This record gives sequence, C-alpha cells and structure tokens, in this order.
Amino acid sequence: MTIADSSDSTVNTGNPSVAGQITMHIHPDSLMDEYYQERMLCPDEFVPLPGPWEIDPVNDATARLRAAGGGGILEVSLVGADILRLRGAPGVQELPLSTTESLGLIDTRRPAAARLEMTRTDNGFSAKGGRFDFEFNPASSDFRIAADGQTLLRSLDGGARFAEDPGEYGGHRSLMSCCLAADEKIWGFGGRVRPVNRRGHAIDMFSMKVGQKFGDYGGFPMPFFISSQGYGVFFNNPWPHVYFDMGKTWNDRWFVTAPGGEFDLLVIRGPAVRDIVRTFTELTGRIPMPQKSLFGFWVSSLSFETSEQLLGVAQRLRSENYPCDDLVMDGPWRGGPEFIRNYQRFGEYMNNDLEWHPDFGDGPAMLEALHAMGYKVALHLNSRIFKKATVARAFAEGLLRQHDDEVVVKLEDRAGEKFFLEHIVPRIKEGVDFWWTDHTDRVSGEIKPGVPSRNLFGPLWNRLLSNAMADQGKGERLSLSRGGGIGSQISALPWPGDTAAGIDRFAEDIWFCLNAGLSGFPVTSIDLAGFTPPSMNDLTPEQREAITFGKQNLHRRLFQSIMFVPSPRIHDSGVGRPRLPWHCPAESRDLYRDFLRERYKLTPYFHALGILASRTGEPIVRPLFYTFQDDPATHDISDVLLIGDCILMAPIVEADVDKRRFYLPNDLWYDYWTGESVTGGREIERPCPIDKLSGLPIMVRAGTILPLQDPTPFLNQAVPERLRLVVYPDTAGCASLRLDEAEDIRHDFSLRPHGDRESEIMLQNKTGRPRCYQIVFGDGREVRAADTATSGDICVSPQGVIHLSMPAMSDVCLRITHV
Repeated sequence: MTIADSSDSTVNTGNPSVAGQITMHIHPDSLMDEYYQERMLCPDEFVPLPGPWEIDPVNDATARLRAAGGGGILEVSLVGADILRLRGAPGVQELPLSTTESLGLIDTRRPAAARLEMTRTDNGFSAKGGRFDFEFNPASSDFRIAADGQTLLRSLDGGARFAEDPGEYGGHRSLMSCCLAADEKIWGFGGRVRPVNRRGHAIDMFSMKVGQKFGDYGGFPMPFFISSQGYGVFFNNPWPHVYFDMGKTWNDRWFVTAPGGEFDLLVIRGPAVRDIVRTFTELTGRIPMPQKSLFGFWVSSLSFETSEQLLGVAQRLRSENYPCDDLVMDGPWRGGPEFIRNYQRFGEYMNNDLEWHPDFGDGPAMLEALHAMGYKVALHLNSRIFKKATVARAFAEGLLRQHDDEVVVKLEDRAGEKFFLEHIVPRIKEGVDFWWTDHTDRVSGEIKPGVPSRNLFGPLWNRLLSNAMADQGKGERLSLSRGGGIGSQISALPWPGDTAAGIDRFAEDIWFCLNAGLSGFPVTSIDLAGFTPPSMNDLTPEQREAITFGKQNLHRRLFQSIMFVPSPRIHDSGVGRPRLPWHCPAESRDLYRDFLRERYKLTPYFHALGILASRTGEPIVRPLFYTFQDDPATHDISDVLLIGDCILMAPIVEADVDKRRFYLPNDLWYDYWTGESVTGGREIERPCPIDKLSGLPIMVRAGTILPLQDPTPFLNQAVPERLRLVVYPDTAGCASLRLDEAEDIRHDFSLRPHGDRESEIMLQNKTGRPRCYQIVFGDGREVRAADTATSGDICVSPQGVIHLSMPAMSDVCLRITHV
C-alpha cells in the first residue's frame, strides 16, 4: 500500500493498525522521491538474548555480560566522560569493530574518565562508572541507563531483541523500545524537511533528496536524536531503513528497529542541547576550518552551458554591484551544452571522463579569469561521470562499481580510488576550489560485501575528495553534497535537493537547516526559492514563471534566505530563466542587492560561528530551544531561528501578510532595523513590508556586540582592516563579544558601566597591522569619547559614531560618555 502524501506517514496514530503488528512507512529503494509504502513489523519475531548471564570483565572502561552456551553478549562501556555505550549481538563470542569505526567514519577512542565496574545485585546486574549507572534485569532483559541520578533510558518489552533470520546485507535484525515521558520533545535525525519536534513521528533512515512531494525527505539521515529531558541517543548503525518511531504508534514509548547491521547504542549525557551536540560531533568529526567564501553568495544554474556564458554572468554580477563569491558549474563542463537536454530526451548524461568538454570552452582559462575576479569555483560530479567505453574497460579491470544505472567510484578499494583520483587531480591542479557531489543520496547496492551503500556512499566519496584537495595543498574542503549518513560531518556541505518553488515550500528550507545543524552539519545550503518550477500540475508555463519570479517567492523566500542560510545559493533546473538579479522584475533588483549587501556586512559574525563550529560542532543556524532550553515555549517552534545565540530571525513563510507574530524568548532584545528595545517571554508582532529589508523581522539579544564589515564585492580571506561594532547593552549596561577572525586570531571586546553616565569599552587589535574600529550603539543613543588609557586616534562623527584607529597588536580601554 502506498501513502498518498508522505507527510501523512509520519503523523501520530496512537495504536498499531494491525493487532500484534506495527505499520511502518518505508521509502522505496528508488532514485527519486517517492511516496512512502507500508511495511508490517511483527515484534514477536524479535526475542531477547537468552540467559543465564555471567560477568566477563574486559578492561577498566568496559564490562560485558556473556550468555551461557554462546547465546550472545551484552557489552557496556564508557566513552570518555559523557557517553555510555551498549552493544549486543546473539550467538557471538566477541563483538567486532562497528561498520562505521572500521570505515573510519566515527572515532570512539576516548580516555576512560572513570572505572566501570559491574556487579551482581538482587535484581540482576549493575554497572557504575563516572556519572553513569546501568541496570540490567535478566528476568525481563530490560535495562535502565541513568546519569547524575536521573533516568535517561528505560527499556520495555525485553530491551535489545534480535530476530533469528539473518539481517539484510549482514549483521542482525534488531528491535528496542524505550519509555517516553508525557511532555518529552524529540529533536534531530539529520537533514530532513520536517518540523524540529519529531515527537509523534516515524523516521526512515534512508538517504533521499527533497523533490516535488511533501514529506519526510532529505539526503542526510542521521540515527541520532536529542531529548528535551536532557540526553541524546546515537544508534550507530548506517544501514538503510533503520527505523525510528518516536511515539507515533504508542504515545508513551519510542522504538528503533534495524534490518541488519549492529546493535550499537550510545547514550549521551546532557543536559544542555549544546553539550550533547558537542559530544556527538566528537564522535563523527567536525568541519575543517572554513574558508570565508563559504558564507558568501553562491550562483549556479543548469542553463549555464559554456565557459563564455559563465564568465559573462561573473562579469555582470561585478559590474552591477551584486556581491558574489562562489560560482558552481553543473554537468555541461564535462558533458557539453547538450548535457541536460540529452538526459531529458534519453535518460543519459553525456560525459568526457572528467575532462573539460571541448564544446564547453577553455576550462583552465575560465578558472584563471574567475579567480582574477575574486570568485571561487566548484564543479559538478554525479553518479555517471565516465564515457561508456571507459566504463566497459574499468569494469573489466574491477575499477568501478555499478548498481542499476548508477556507475560510481569503487570506494574502499585502493585501485578503484586511484583510478578516480587520476581523473580528478588534474582539475584540482588547474584550480578547482570545491566539488559538488550530486546523486550521493541515491547510490544503493554494496560498498563492499556486507556493507550497504545507500547511507555510506556520500561520506566516503566526499572524504576521498576532501583528502585529494588536501593532498594538493588546498586544505581539507567541504563538498556541496546531496546525500550522506554517519561520518558526513567532516566533508559535506549538505543541501536538500530539488526543492520546488513557491512560498508554500519556504518552511521546509528552514527545517532542513535547523535539523541538519542539530546533527553536526553547521554549514548548509539551499536552492534559494526552489530548484524546479512550482509543483502544481495544472499551471501553464507562464503561470509557473509568474510564481517563480513573483514577490512571494523572491522577496520572501529568496531574499530572506540570503540572510540566514549559511551558504546561500541560487540554482535552477534550466526550465525558465535563472534567478539572477537581472532576470527579476525591475522593482525587485535593488532589494536583491540590498539583501546581499546586508548579509555581507554580517560576514564577521557568520565566519566566527563557522570557526566555532570547526572546534565544537555547534550549528550556525539554531532553533530557539538550543539557547533557551529551559523555556518550554521554544520547544515546538520551527519557523523562528537563531544565528548563533545573539541574532533572532522570523522569516515570513506565508503569502500576503504584512505583519509577523512570533514568540520572543525571555530576555531583552533590540529590533535590528529600528533599534527599539523589546522585552521577551511573550509573543510579539512586527511589521514585515514585502518591499523592504525590514520585511524580515530581526532581533538582537541584549548584551551583544555585533561585528559588521564594510560592503564588498567578494570576501577576502584576510581579516578586514575596518570593523563596525554595534553595541546592544543589557539592563546592567554590559555587552561583550568574543570574535574569532582566523584560526589564530581572536579578539575580545566588552562594555561595562563606569559611573552614572559613562561606560568603558575594551578593544583589541591582535592583527599585524593598524585597524580602525567604528563604535555605535544599536539603540541610537548619542555618545562621545571621554579619554583613553592607551594611545589611539579617536574622532566622533556628527552621527555619534566613534572612530578609533588602533596600532597593531594593541589593547585599548576607551571611556565613553552617554549624551
């Protein structure tokens, strides 16, 4: 049975639809987004490991319960100070290294924070180590995991259970159920286009791009969630169709079932969401130190067919003063101008073995010219990149892998990877800055015997490319990518796929960024305002064009996304015109430019968050509960977001409105556009004129010093020579900023009151050259400089802006008077 609308497949139903069985909703193994299909799960097929049990010590951090007669193993271990790991398998004497560990996609090696000791108790067995407690009842096979005296997980129906028949691809079919508290919220599960609270939903861990259909899609499924009760769960199993039911079938419990692979449960102690994210990303790895250009404007289109055409776009963006950093070239670079038309007619991609197609033009000369204009360039790759003759020869030599029509790199095979790199490295040497790995969500089959490909192809391919870039002296680079599972965090810049145009799909863009960020993907991208025309089939081409270039899709969805998507990118299917500024109605072009300039002013703030993400795994775009976890009113909000902890944005996701009502967390805030102070802890209403920058409500948290840079056509990697510091004092008159501007350059700025009408502001210049700071108060108050404790040239403009020129490697304490 198919589900008419896949979004219906995730809504809470309260009870199993068939007595003794559970109805699951599984995505078919297909290339494109399809409707979910029903599949029945029979819990009675799964049984606990048989006893009796004996304690089998392993080491200081690991304790094992071994079933008599070779019935199986349950193993408990401490991973660092904040993770308790539970592994199990039937009929084994030893537990092998997990699939993700053997592939180098996660790293659980941590010094033991404490000794883990397992003992017998009246009720079974108990293990204590550090801040964790584990209890196992052999009579029921259920377990309890607690930290700091608080129960995190309590299993039901027999704890870890296994089916007798073998798992798909290998391993074991498994099932586990646990209690859900009545008010518990669930967040996470990777880059998916669903609201942030997944309580009452079911999630199929299957990599599948977003397309025309509404529902739970997205190429970055992650078997990891965070509970509002202060813990996280990582089920370390990359198998496609690992399936979570988070209170959909039963309101008071969640369960996870796997079609194969390992039973490997890692419970992460919080209680803060940010601490759980940090701990989780210690396992998966984090993004490399980001280039500043990642946070600039990206431009791509399937209608770009030649080098001459792309150079023309680049030159026009510069001449008409539209900031832009990254140009992304789709398949025509290697398939020629007929690349997409050939696919539309025959279902085949034209290829030239990763050489520049002769009809595309002079690729190396194009790269040189674009670099001279300040652009970075990414080239497109997908699951069909070689000529037919090359494929036939490579197959005969065992150098490529095929599944259905997809012909891909033979990953985890030295000869296969070498074959691919021989074709790709010449392009890197010519100057390619990034790669765009399309189709990483849709390659099924096996990476190698016993290792399924669907959720693993993306992280392994992107890692190979990142390492190739590093080997050529370019440093580790993220690849713009459509799919990947566990371990993708270190090398993927996710985007959801072929989203449809229209204001009705705008909320999905926000959900994707928020959900991906919670799962260790701090830098994400979106096809701004959609990739394909609107999905309504009854529209004429003219009507679809009117929607695509209408104010709701442009002024609301595209322009406002520029302000919060970490790597904002326009892209389109080649049907109709690209969403370049000059293709927009004349009345929209200035606003397009204004939003780009406003975003570029915020680059120091975004870049600092990117540096923080490389060190901690924390997201750039955050749901409100990330910072205001103690406020239950934030736990269900999916259409208001934070950039870091200090900037709140409330995008307009509905058509034909001129006001936006939204919840403002409990604190003092300032309107970014007007400077008005507003008290939170309540819903507020702000005007949102569709033709103005202020059409996107933005609030700045009191106590913030916001760093802004001057307008620029592109982002220079160097630290800017001039910085504007906008001060938003809290109720005590204080504000602060810790600003990372490079891997080894950190500045601390602070404001504190000094008497009744004066304040002191501390500034630093840790760069090797003089620097100018402009200091202004966000609420518009007038100030003047009183004196300084160290040297520095100071002047105050008629508008009340303090200008301070500081010598290299200096600190200044500036006293200011509030007029």
